[in-house]
Amino acid sequence: MKTMFVSPTTRISAGRAARQHGLSLIETMIGLVMGLIVTLVITQVWGNFENQKQRSVSGSTAQQSGLLAFTELEQDIRSAGAGLTASAAFDCTNVFSYYENGGAPISPLPAYSGSMPMVPVQITDGGAGSDTLTVKRGSDMLGALSATLRDTMPPSSAELNLNSVAGFCDGQSPPNPPACAKPDKIMVIDATTGGCTLMEVTQVQAGPVKLQHNPGGGGPTYNPPTSFQSGAGWPGFSTGAKVVKVGDLISHAYTVNAGNQLALTDVTVPGTTTISILASDIVKLKAQYGIADPMTEAVTAWVNAT
Repeated sequence: MKTMFVSPTTRISAGRAARQHGLSLIETMIGLVMGLIVTLVITQVWGNFENQKQRSVSGSTAQQSGLLAFTELEQDIRSAGAGLTASAAFDCTNVFSYYENGGAPISPLPAYSGSMPMVPVQITDGGAGSDTLTVKRGSDMLGALSATLRDTMPPSSAELNLNSVAGFCDGQSPPNPPACAKPDKIMVIDATTGGCTLMEVTQVQAGPVKLQHNPGGGGPTYNPPTSFQSGAGWPGFSTGAKVVKVGDLISHAYTVNAGNQLALTDVTVPGTTTISILASDIVKLKAQYGIADPMTEAVTAWVNAT
């Protein structure tokens, strides 16, 4: 018989090995389930927070876009009619206009077209869609200066016989005022017929009290040749017709396009149409006319453009 001796160190190491048996399958599955639950809760909380943030940001952006749109409209509407303070211009039902600069002539000019071409603010009803709001003003702040025709003016005439030429300028050298950098654009208005004609002054004759509006001249012109006037049926004007300064007629049309953007269409420069996007996230633009009491100017009713 042989006797075996086991050292104390061997017995201790064997006991430790017996206790280090790891995790069971059930414990592992429980840990995975708890981890999934915690992940789901965190994801749900984060999703709710992100949705709330997006709604808040979207609502704030929409409010800012609406405020920006109203600000743009308000600033332009407040200046509507500036330089067009001669109320006779509002009676124009048909404006005859022309522009040529070395190419094909443009007639009529878009800024002067429409059923009420000289009205400062006009609403075009868009039905179920957005309305179009057109705002106009003259660039010449001295547009209130007006004169009266002393004689009948046939379409072929290149001069206007007036009661006064004070305030009119042809853009030439003195004795015209130094501040007059370019010739005036004027409009002859016959309130009895509603016919109005846009012209450009080429010479101020203080002695005979006349304004010349000769065509051509080798540069841009707003004065058509007699042959064009005859072919297009341009009218003459009777004694007493008004002559007013308008400068460049600034014409801005606002509407909401298919992309829910507030768009500004500018046709001030002849032959050029500029479209600018002023604000996004605008659903629709609807406008109404306020009908006012002529005695108090208090609005008594709001009506659609129709």
